[in-house]
Amino acid sequence: MLNVFRDRILDSSVDGWYLRRGKNFDYLDFWPLTNTGVATGIFSTKIGKISRKKPVEISLNLYKKYGLEQGRECFLMYSERFGLNSNNIATTRLIYGTNEVRTVKCAGEVMLFNEAAAPHADAIVTDNPRITLFMYAADCAIIYLADPKKRAIGLAHCSWRTAIKGVIGNAIWTMTKNYGTNPKDLIAIIAPCLGPEHFEVGENVAERFEMMGLGEMILRSPKKKPRLDFYSINEELLKRSGVSGENIYATRGLCTYADEELFHSFRRGPIDDEGHHLNGLNGAFLSLETFD
Repeated sequence: MLNVFRDRILDSSVDGWYLRRGKNFDYLDFWPLTNTGVATGIFSTKIGKISRKKPVEISLNLYKKYGLEQGRECFLMYSERFGLNSNNIATTRLIYGTNEVRTVKCAGEVMLFNEAAAPHADAIVTDNPRITLFMYAADCAIIYLADPKKRAIGLAHCSWRTAIKGVIGNAIWTMTKNYGTNPKDLIAIIAPCLGPEHFEVGENVAERFEMMGLGEMILRSPKKKPRLDFYSINEELLKRSGVSGENIYATRGLCTYADEELFHSFRRGPIDDEGHHLNGLNGAFLSLETFD
């Protein structure tokens, strides 16, 4: 378990992240993106407070009914901290099981908080420097993609379903088609997700990954369900899509389920008596601008 209170900045030079402790909230800062000189990426944690109020669990929830008001307040707090205009932030209403990619050309195409009008997709890309991309998750992996040569970026929401559907490959293919991206030039970050000790799946799901040639990344033990090493799976899918291994960074030391003080988790809950998941959401920001 990561002790986030030991130092002002905790870092993992191998996995590509720093834990930044800010005035109102703590967040992960991905230095491989910053080092490109053309992109910045951050990932939220639960730790923080809203204005001068007592500490709360920060949740960047734009659409989920539970905790919606506080989630949007936290989202605007993040936006203000990094000097982002919400009219220039683009996201999608996740489908959770496709390889659909939204291409964003202009700022303000859709009002951010208008759920009914939000385009449905499981990945989003742009080359507009005025636009910041945003995506949310609670156990699934968000993949950051940055092309420093063509100055294009993308986010892909990778659940086990979208991994099978090929959302990573389609996001990269869309960047190649739209912006001329060479996959070898991409910097990729695999944000915190379920670790291999907690990513249980059914046997039918495990078999589908085995059919994809990913059987070595499935953990099996007696009397337990198969478990996915999802960091390794996503790394392999990035490589198959042409991304150089030396340009892939995975936050392997982190787990959204186990690191309860840091991240929200769909599987961990809480879950009410009617089976509704009351968890908050982790948020990913990616921009072609430098955050202050």
